[in-house]
Order: sequence, then structure tokens, then C-alpha cells
Amino acid sequence: MEERRFGPDVEADVDQAVALGVFATPTLFVNGRRVEGLVSLEELRSIIENALDAASKERR
Repeated sequence: MEERRFGPDVEADVDQAVALGVFATPTLFVNGRRVEGLVSLEELRSIIENALDAASKERR
């Protein structure tokens, strides 16, 4: 830790998070939609199913 040899990697991760607008944990993306904070399994399942339905409709 004192050597900070991973400092550049951590800084790159922070820069990427800022560029993506990620300021909370947990944050994940479902087909480009940001999902922040703790969500229930049922809510996450619904978000994923909606994304799959939307993608399916776009392909038609």
C-alpha cells in the first residue's frame, strides 16, 4: 500500500467511473441503463426482462 504501485490503475478506474457517471456503489448497467444502489432480485429481474423485451422488439 505504501508503495502505491497500483495507484495508476486505481486512478484509471476512478476516471472511467467518473466518465460513466458512476458515483455510488453498487452501480451496474443493464443494456446501457444505469442501476444504482441495492435493488431486490425481483426488481433486477424485472429490469433485465424489460431490457430483453425492448431489444427483442428492436430486432423485429
